[in-house]
Amino acid sequence: MSYLSTSATDSNNLGYFPTLTALEAAYPVGVIGAFAVIGATNTIWTWDEATTDWVNTGNAPPGAAGPTGPTGPASTVAGPTGATGPAGTGATGPTGPASTVAGPTGATGPTGPAGTGATGPTGPASTVAGPTGPTGPAGTGATGATGPTGPTGSAGTGATGPTGPTGAASTVAGPTGPTGPASTVVGPTGATGATGATGATGATGNLWSDPVNANIVPDGNVTRNIGTPSARFNDIEAVRITFSTLRSIVEGQFTMINEAGETIALFGADGTGYVNYPDFQAATTGNPVILQAWGADTNVNLRLNTKGTGKVQANGVEVATVRGAVNDQTGTAYTLVIGDEYLDGVRQTNASPNTVTIPPNADVAFPVGSTKVLIIQGGAGSTTIAAGAGVTINAPASVTAAIGEINGSRVIQKVGVNEWLLI
Repeated sequence: MSYLSTSATDSNNLGYFPTLTALEAAYPVGVIGAFAVIGATNTIWTWDEATTDWVNTGNAPPGAAGPTGPTGPASTVAGPTGATGPAGTGATGPTGPASTVAGPTGATGPTGPAGTGATGPTGPASTVAGPTGPTGPAGTGATGATGPTGPTGSAGTGATGPTGPTGAASTVAGPTGPTGPASTVVGPTGATGATGATGATGATGNLWSDPVNANIVPDGNVTRNIGTPSARFNDIEAVRITFSTLRSIVEGQFTMINEAGETIALFGADGTGYVNYPDFQAATTGNPVILQAWGADTNVNLRLNTKGTGKVQANGVEVATVRGAVNDQTGTAYTLVIGDEYLDGVRQTNASPNTVTIPPNADVAFPVGSTKVLIIQGGAGSTTIAAGAGVTINAPASVTAAIGEINGSRVIQKVGVNEWLLI
C-alpha cells in the first residue's frame, strides 16, 4: 500500500469526494495507482485496472499531522560512516630516483553524503482544541422611522343596475309545509242538496193482496205476519225478496218455516243484529240439506262463491280453497299477513339476500292446522325464512331455512299457537 501517498504533490492523489458518484462523475476512468478519499464511507478508493472500476480498500485516510514533539537529547551514538569517496589522482611527475625514504600520506578525500534514516511513525492526533477566535461585531443597521399614514379614500358605491328579466316559472314543486294542528272548531253544516227526482213506480206484484208496511218493527213476538198472503208459497218461481235492514227477534236469528211449522232456513247475526250467515236445515230428521241447480237446462254447475280468498269447509274441515294470485315482493324484508295462506305463494324477487318473517300469533293470528303458506325465491338473492318474536320453526335436518336457489321453495304450516313446521 506504499502507493497510497497523502502528498498533495502526488499526481495519483485525486483528493476528497463526498460520494462515489461524485468521484465517478469527475474520473469515470482512472489510471493504475490513482486513489481518492470518499467521505460517505470515510475510506480510500483505488482504481482497479482488472475490473476497470473504483474499488473500496477499506482503509481510512491518515489523520492530520499532530504538533511537532520536543527535540530529544543529542544522540551519543555516532551514525554509520558514509561510503569512502574516490581517491584523487595528481598529475604524474617525472620519475625521480628511487627514494629510500617513505613519502607523506596523501590528504583524506571528502566525506560522502550522509544516509537518511527511515521516517518515524506519525504521532497520535491532538486531543486539545485550538483557541476560538473572537466573535466579530453584529452587522445590523438601525430601523428607519415609520412614514406617515396616507389619507383614507372615500367609499365609492356604484349606481344600481337595471332589474334583469323574470326567469321562467319553476317546474319543480316546492316542499309541502307541515300540516297544521287539527281544528277544534266544527265547521258550519253545508246546505241540504236538492231532492232527487222520484223514480218510476214498479210493477204491482201478486205476492201480497194487502199493502206491506216496509218499516215494520218487531214488537217482541216470535211470529209476525206481514199483510195477508193471497196464496201459499208453494208455487213461486223466480222471485227475489230483499231485506235492506233485517233485525233479529230471538237471539240474533231470523227463521223461515214451512206450512208444518218446521224450520227450513235460519239466518244468523254477526253480533250487531244484521243478517250475515245463512243456515239451511233439513225439515225432517235424517234428511240432507240439498242445494240443487234447477231448471230445464242440463249439466248445470253448482257454484259456491266465497268472499275474497275464503275456504269451503265440511264440518270444519277444508275441502276447497279459493286461492289468489302470487304475492310478489320486491323488497328485502317481508312479514306474513292474513290472506297469504290463501294465495298461490309469496314470491321474493329481490336480487339481494332477503327475509320472510313469520309473525307471532299475538300480531297475526293465523288459524292453527289449516294455515299453509308457500314461499318462493324468485330472484338471485337467497330467501331465508325467519321466526318472529316467540315463534318456533321446526324442520327436518335436510330442510334449511335458506332456500338459496332461484325458483326454489318452502312450505310452512302452523301446527301450534306459535309453532310452525318447515317442509
